[in-house]
This record gives sequence, C-alpha cells and structure tokens, in this order.
Amino acid sequence: MQKSIPLVKQYMTGQARTVRADESLAEVSDLMHRHAIRHVPVVSGEGTVVGILSHGNVQTALTHCIGKTLRAEDVMLPTPYVVSPDAELPGVVDHMISAKIGSAIVQDGEAGVVGIFTTIDALAFLREILFIQYGTDPERSESLSKGRFTGLGGTPMGDRWPFWT
Repeated sequence: MQKSIPLVKQYMTGQARTVRADESLAEVSDLMHRHAIRHVPVVSGEGTVVGILSHGNVQTALTHCIGKTLRAEDVMLPTPYVVSPDAELPGVVDHMISAKIGSAIVQDGEAGVVGIFTTIDALAFLREILFIQYGTDPERSESLSKGRFTGLGGTPMGDRWPFWT
C-alpha cells in the first residue's frame, strides 16, 4: 500500500500573524511576546509578502539600536521562503535544512498568507512519526499533553516557555 506524501497544510500553524513593513519593531516585539511566536511574515500595505522577521533578529536589533526608531522593514530578511499549502513536506523540510532557515511562509495565491511552517511544526511531525513507529508511552504522552516537555537530563522545560518572558 502506497502512503501519501504529507503536505505542508497538514502540519503548518494556520492563521499566521503578519506585520506591516512600516510597523515599529517595538510593536513587532510586543506582538511576538504576547502570542509566543518566533517568526512573523512581513507584508506590504497590499498584503504581499515582502520579508520575514525572527524573534532573534528583532531582539538583537532592539538591543543594539537603543534610542533608534526601527521598523520591520529595517530588520526583516527580504527573501523569505514561501511555499504553497499543497507543497510536499519532505521537499520543504529539505530546503529548510539546506538553507538553514527556521520557517517557511505558507501562501495560497490571492488568499495571501494562510500559515507558517516552522521547526517547531517539523518537530511535532517528527514526534507523531516516533509515536506511530515506536508506540506511545502513556506517562510520556500525558506529560506532553500538559506542556511539560523534558529536556536533557530530565529537566522540565514547560515552565520556561516562552523563553523570552
């Protein structure tokens, strides 16, 4: 039996928040903090994708440019990776690995940005595959559903997310 190839739309984070290119970096930082997001697409006034911002880039710019008024367009990466919701997941993941990027903006033609696929989404997919392949440990599954992810050495990480608060 042939298995179907997973598509980005099955694993992306839907309804991605976007920011305007002329939005202040302080407002972008606040949005990212409030919604615990690490990547945000930047759009023009017409809604066209013109870039992407990462939490790291925003925080670095705000730290090193104290007293300056920066906008999203001043710091954004102007060539984001944009894919269709129907893009095959293996190809998207391969590109993200080879380009060493943490996200792909999911855009559906004239509908605009419909989601974002990040390394966290890829890890959620991996977790699903691992559970299917190796079975589910009820104790581990319960801890995952409660947001108590375990880091190296068994250290609970759920209480430290989001890490920038």
